Amino acid sequence: MVERPAGSGRMMRRLPTAVAAALLPAALHAQAPEYRRAAGDTLRYREVTSAVSRITSPQGAMTLRSDHDARIAVAFVARDTARAWYEALELRASFPGGERAPRTAELLGVPFVLTLGARGDVATLTVPALPREVAETSDLTHQFDDFFVKLPAVPLRPGTEWTDTTRLETPSAKGGTLRTLRIGSYRVRGDTTVGGTSAVVIETRMQNRLESSGPSPTPGMTLNTLRQGTETGTLVFAPGAGRMLRRTRTGTLAGHLEFVGGPEPVRLPQKMTYESTIELLP
Repeated sequence: MVERPAGSGRMMRRLPTAVAAALLPAALHAQAPEYRRAAGDTLRYREVTSAVSRITSPQGAMTLRSDHDARIAVAFVARDTARAWYEALELRASFPGGERAPRTAELLGVPFVLTLGARGDVATLTVPALPREVAETSDLTHQFDDFFVKLPAVPLRPGTEWTDTTRLETPSAKGGTLRTLRIGSYRVRGDTTVGGTSAVVIETRMQNRLESSGPSPTPGMTLNTLRQGTETGTLVFAPGAGRMLRRTRTGTLAGHLEFVGGPEPVRLPQKMTYESTIELLP
Protein backbone atom coordinates (compact mmCIF):
# COMPACT_ATOMS: atom_id res chain seq x y z
CA MET A 1 0.00 0.00 0.00
CA VAL A 2 1.40 3.37 -0.97
CA GLU A 3 0.72 6.18 1.45
CA ARG A 4 -0.17 9.61 0.08
CA PRO A 5 0.61 12.76 2.02
CA ALA A 6 -2.38 14.17 3.87
CA GLY A 7 -4.33 16.57 1.67
CA SER A 8 -2.83 15.28 -1.58
CA GLY A 9 -6.29 14.26 -2.83
CA ARG A 10 -7.58 17.78 -2.33
CA MET A 11 -4.47 19.13 -4.09
CA MET A 12 -5.07 16.87 -7.09
CA ARG A 13 -8.69 18.02 -7.29
CA ARG A 14 -7.54 21.64 -7.29
CA LEU A 15 -4.98 21.15 -10.06
CA PRO A 16 -7.45 21.18 -12.98
CA THR A 17 -8.87 24.49 -11.71
CA ALA A 18 -5.42 25.98 -11.32
CA VAL A 19 -4.38 24.83 -14.79
CA ALA A 20 -7.58 26.22 -16.30
CA ALA A 21 -6.96 29.57 -14.63
CA ALA A 22 -3.40 29.65 -15.94
CA LEU A 23 -4.55 28.83 -19.46
CA LEU A 24 -7.51 31.26 -19.47
CA PRO A 25 -5.68 34.30 -20.92
CA ALA A 26 -4.33 32.16 -23.78
CA ALA A 27 -7.81 30.75 -24.44
CA LEU A 28 -9.27 34.25 -24.57
CA HIS A 29 -6.75 35.22 -27.24
CA ALA A 30 -7.59 32.18 -29.39
CA GLN A 31 -10.96 33.30 -30.74
CA ALA A 32 -12.52 36.43 -32.21
CA PRO A 33 -14.27 38.53 -29.54
CA GLU A 34 -18.02 39.07 -29.34
CA TYR A 35 -20.39 41.06 -27.18
CA ARG A 36 -22.50 38.75 -25.02
CA ARG A 37 -26.18 39.42 -25.77
CA ALA A 38 -28.04 36.68 -23.89
CA ALA A 39 -31.77 37.29 -23.44
CA GLY A 40 -32.46 38.24 -19.83
CA ASP A 41 -29.07 39.85 -19.20
CA THR A 42 -29.13 43.46 -18.00
CA LEU A 43 -26.02 45.64 -17.88
CA ARG A 44 -25.74 48.95 -16.05
CA TYR A 45 -23.27 51.64 -17.06
CA ARG A 46 -22.44 55.06 -15.72
CA GLU A 47 -21.50 57.62 -18.36
CA VAL A 48 -19.99 60.99 -17.45
CA THR A 49 -19.25 63.46 -20.25
CA SER A 50 -18.23 67.11 -20.18
CA ALA A 51 -17.60 69.47 -23.10
CA VAL A 52 -16.43 73.05 -23.45
CA SER A 53 -17.12 75.02 -26.63
CA ARG A 54 -15.69 78.37 -27.64
CA ILE A 55 -17.50 80.32 -30.36
CA THR A 56 -15.91 83.41 -31.88
CA SER A 57 -18.19 86.20 -33.09
CA PRO A 58 -17.63 89.82 -34.17
CA GLN A 59 -18.72 90.83 -30.66
CA GLY A 60 -16.11 88.59 -29.03
CA ALA A 61 -15.72 85.00 -27.85
CA MET A 62 -18.37 83.01 -26.01
CA THR A 63 -17.68 79.95 -23.88
CA LEU A 64 -20.32 77.27 -23.34
CA ARG A 65 -20.07 74.19 -21.13
CA SER A 66 -22.22 71.08 -21.04
CA ASP A 67 -22.24 68.18 -18.57
CA HIS A 68 -23.95 64.79 -18.82
CA ASP A 69 -24.06 62.29 -15.94
CA ALA A 70 -26.20 59.21 -16.56
CA ARG A 71 -26.80 55.72 -15.22
CA ILE A 72 -27.94 53.60 -18.14
CA ALA A 73 -29.45 50.09 -18.17
CA VAL A 74 -29.17 47.87 -21.26
CA ALA A 75 -31.38 44.76 -21.22
CA PHE A 76 -31.17 42.10 -23.94
CA VAL A 77 -34.52 40.71 -25.06
CA ALA A 78 -33.36 38.67 -28.09
CA ARG A 79 -30.03 37.84 -29.65
CA ASP A 80 -29.60 41.20 -31.42
CA THR A 81 -32.30 43.31 -29.78
CA ALA A 82 -32.01 45.29 -26.57
CA ARG A 83 -33.95 47.86 -24.62
CA ALA A 84 -32.05 50.64 -22.86
CA TRP A 85 -33.20 53.34 -20.49
CA TYR A 86 -31.92 55.98 -18.10
CA GLU A 87 -32.09 55.07 -14.41
CA ALA A 88 -30.60 58.45 -13.49
CA LEU A 89 -29.82 61.44 -15.68
CA GLU A 90 -28.41 64.89 -14.93
CA LEU A 91 -27.87 67.44 -17.68
CA ARG A 92 -26.41 70.91 -17.27
CA ALA A 93 -25.45 73.62 -19.73
CA SER A 94 -23.86 76.94 -18.88
CA PHE A 95 -23.48 79.89 -21.23
CA PRO A 96 -22.92 83.66 -21.01
CA GLY A 97 -25.66 85.04 -18.84
CA GLY A 98 -27.25 81.83 -17.72
CA GLU A 99 -27.41 78.14 -16.97
CA ARG A 100 -29.87 75.38 -17.87
CA ALA A 101 -30.46 72.19 -15.89
CA PRO A 102 -33.66 70.61 -17.23
CA ARG A 103 -35.81 68.18 -15.28
CA THR A 104 -35.29 64.64 -16.58
CA ALA A 105 -37.59 62.61 -14.32
CA GLU A 106 -40.12 61.87 -17.09
CA LEU A 107 -37.37 60.26 -19.20
CA LEU A 108 -36.31 57.75 -16.55
CA GLY A 109 -37.32 54.21 -17.43
CA VAL A 110 -38.61 55.12 -20.91
CA PRO A 111 -36.89 52.72 -23.33
CA PHE A 112 -34.75 53.12 -26.39
CA VAL A 113 -34.92 50.07 -28.66
CA LEU A 114 -31.59 49.02 -30.20
CA THR A 115 -30.01 46.28 -32.20
CA LEU A 116 -26.49 45.29 -31.14
CA GLY A 117 -24.49 42.91 -33.32
CA ALA A 118 -21.85 40.51 -32.06
CA ARG A 119 -19.04 42.88 -33.08
CA GLY A 120 -20.70 46.03 -31.71
CA ASP A 121 -22.68 47.32 -34.70
CA VAL A 122 -25.49 49.40 -33.19
CA ALA A 123 -28.69 50.74 -34.72
CA THR A 124 -31.19 52.80 -32.71
CA LEU A 125 -34.70 51.79 -33.76
CA THR A 126 -36.79 53.96 -31.44
CA VAL A 127 -36.03 56.75 -28.97
CA PRO A 128 -38.07 58.31 -26.17
CA ALA A 129 -39.88 61.57 -26.85
CA LEU A 130 -37.63 64.31 -25.46
CA PRO A 131 -39.14 67.17 -23.49
CA ARG A 132 -38.41 70.54 -25.13
CA GLU A 133 -36.08 71.69 -22.34
CA VAL A 134 -34.06 68.49 -22.61
CA ALA A 135 -33.83 68.65 -26.42
CA GLU A 136 -32.55 72.23 -26.19
CA THR A 137 -29.82 71.14 -23.77
CA SER A 138 -28.59 67.83 -25.26
CA ASP A 139 -29.47 65.67 -28.28
CA LEU A 140 -30.02 62.36 -26.52
CA THR A 141 -31.40 60.72 -29.68
CA HIS A 142 -27.76 59.84 -30.50
CA GLN A 143 -26.94 58.37 -27.08
CA PHE A 144 -25.90 54.97 -28.51
CA ASP A 145 -24.41 55.98 -31.88
CA ASP A 146 -20.86 55.52 -30.57
CA PHE A 147 -21.41 53.85 -27.20
CA PHE A 148 -19.96 50.41 -27.98
CA VAL A 149 -16.59 50.01 -29.72
CA LYS A 150 -16.46 47.92 -32.90
CA LEU A 151 -14.57 44.65 -32.33
CA PRO A 152 -12.36 42.90 -34.90
CA ALA A 153 -13.03 39.57 -36.59
CA VAL A 154 -9.69 38.25 -35.25
CA PRO A 155 -8.54 37.34 -31.71
CA LEU A 156 -7.52 40.16 -29.33
CA ARG A 157 -3.84 39.31 -29.00
CA PRO A 158 -1.36 41.96 -27.79
CA GLY A 159 -0.40 44.11 -30.76
CA THR A 160 -3.52 43.28 -32.81
CA GLU A 161 -4.64 46.31 -34.84
CA TRP A 162 -7.82 47.00 -36.81
CA THR A 163 -9.85 49.84 -38.28
CA ASP A 164 -13.47 50.56 -39.06
CA THR A 165 -15.47 53.32 -40.74
CA THR A 166 -19.01 54.37 -39.79
CA ARG A 167 -21.24 56.72 -41.79
CA LEU A 168 -24.63 57.78 -40.44
CA GLU A 169 -27.31 60.22 -41.56
CA THR A 170 -30.00 60.55 -38.93
CA PRO A 171 -32.63 63.03 -37.73
CA SER A 172 -31.69 65.31 -34.84
CA ALA A 173 -33.83 66.18 -31.83
CA LYS A 174 -34.42 69.70 -33.16
CA GLY A 175 -35.92 68.64 -36.48
CA GLY A 176 -32.76 68.72 -38.60
CA THR A 177 -30.33 66.19 -40.00
CA LEU A 178 -27.03 64.98 -38.56
CA ARG A 179 -24.38 63.41 -40.82
CA THR A 180 -21.57 61.61 -39.05
CA LEU A 181 -18.32 60.08 -40.33
CA ARG A 182 -16.15 58.17 -37.86
CA ILE A 183 -12.91 56.45 -38.84
CA GLY A 184 -11.57 54.40 -35.94
CA SER A 185 -8.22 52.72 -35.44
CA TYR A 186 -7.52 50.35 -32.54
CA ARG A 187 -4.57 48.49 -31.04
CA VAL A 188 -4.48 45.90 -28.24
CA ARG A 189 -2.00 47.16 -25.68
CA GLY A 190 -2.03 44.16 -23.33
CA ASP A 191 -3.85 42.22 -20.64
CA THR A 192 -5.32 43.41 -17.35
CA THR A 193 -7.64 42.25 -14.58
CA VAL A 194 -10.64 44.20 -13.29
CA GLY A 195 -12.35 42.92 -10.15
CA GLY A 196 -11.04 39.42 -10.84
CA THR A 197 -12.17 39.47 -14.49
CA SER A 198 -9.54 38.93 -17.19
CA ALA A 199 -9.62 41.69 -19.81
CA VAL A 200 -7.60 43.41 -22.50
CA VAL A 201 -6.69 47.08 -22.79
CA ILE A 202 -7.23 48.59 -26.25
CA GLU A 203 -5.91 51.95 -27.41
CA THR A 204 -8.47 53.82 -29.51
CA ARG A 205 -8.11 56.69 -31.96
CA MET A 206 -11.01 58.22 -33.88
CA GLN A 207 -11.22 60.74 -36.71
CA ASN A 208 -14.62 62.42 -36.43
CA ARG A 209 -16.55 64.61 -38.85
CA LEU A 210 -20.02 65.85 -37.86
CA GLU A 211 -22.26 67.99 -40.06
CA SER A 212 -25.76 69.13 -39.22
CA SER A 213 -28.46 71.24 -40.76
CA GLY A 214 -31.72 72.35 -39.17
CA PRO A 215 -33.86 75.19 -37.87
CA SER A 216 -32.03 78.09 -36.23
CA PRO A 217 -33.17 79.55 -32.89
CA THR A 218 -33.89 82.67 -34.98
CA PRO A 219 -37.21 82.12 -36.84
CA GLY A 220 -36.88 81.85 -40.61
CA MET A 221 -33.19 80.95 -40.57
CA THR A 222 -31.28 77.69 -40.97
CA LEU A 223 -28.32 76.68 -38.83
CA ASN A 224 -25.58 74.58 -40.47
CA THR A 225 -22.68 73.24 -38.45
CA LEU A 226 -19.42 71.48 -39.27
CA ARG A 227 -17.06 70.04 -36.66
CA GLN A 228 -14.14 67.68 -37.18
CA GLY A 229 -11.16 66.48 -35.20
CA THR A 230 -9.38 63.65 -33.41
CA GLU A 231 -10.29 61.64 -30.32
CA THR A 232 -8.04 59.29 -28.33
CA GLY A 233 -8.87 56.91 -25.53
CA THR A 234 -8.81 53.41 -24.09
CA LEU A 235 -11.24 50.50 -23.98
CA VAL A 236 -11.15 47.72 -21.39
CA PHE A 237 -12.94 44.68 -22.79
CA ALA A 238 -13.43 41.26 -21.14
CA PRO A 239 -13.42 38.63 -23.94
CA GLY A 240 -14.51 35.78 -21.67
CA ALA A 241 -17.52 37.70 -20.37
CA GLY A 242 -18.17 39.49 -23.67
CA ARG A 243 -18.45 42.80 -21.81
CA MET A 244 -17.16 46.34 -22.23
CA LEU A 245 -15.90 47.17 -18.73
CA ARG A 246 -14.66 50.71 -19.21
CA ARG A 247 -14.14 53.26 -21.97
CA THR A 248 -12.43 56.66 -21.76
CA ARG A 249 -12.21 59.33 -24.46
CA THR A 250 -10.72 62.79 -24.89
CA GLY A 251 -11.16 64.80 -28.08
CA THR A 252 -11.11 68.12 -29.86
CA LEU A 253 -13.42 69.26 -32.65
CA ALA A 254 -13.01 72.44 -34.67
CA GLY A 255 -15.30 73.97 -37.26
CA HIS A 256 -18.01 76.57 -37.55
CA LEU A 257 -21.65 77.53 -37.13
CA GLU A 258 -23.33 79.07 -40.18
CA PHE A 259 -26.62 80.97 -40.08
CA VAL A 260 -28.38 81.07 -43.44
CA GLY A 261 -31.53 82.99 -44.37
CA GLY A 262 -30.61 86.57 -43.60
CA PRO A 263 -29.22 89.18 -45.98
CA GLU A 264 -26.03 87.08 -46.15
CA PRO A 265 -24.72 83.96 -44.39
CA VAL A 266 -23.01 84.47 -41.03
CA ARG A 267 -20.22 82.02 -40.19
CA LEU A 268 -18.78 81.78 -36.66
CA PRO A 269 -15.69 79.67 -35.86
CA GLN A 270 -16.16 77.08 -33.13
CA LYS A 271 -13.81 74.82 -31.15
CA MET A 272 -14.88 72.11 -28.71
CA THR A 273 -12.92 69.94 -26.28
CA TYR A 274 -14.55 67.03 -24.47
CA GLU A 275 -13.88 64.05 -22.26
CA SER A 276 -16.02 61.03 -21.47
CA THR A 277 -15.95 57.94 -19.27
CA ILE A 278 -18.27 54.93 -19.54
CA GLU A 279 -17.95 52.31 -16.79
CA LEU A 280 -19.78 49.02 -16.14
CA LEU A 281 -21.35 49.05 -12.70
CA PRO A 282 -21.27 46.02 -10.39
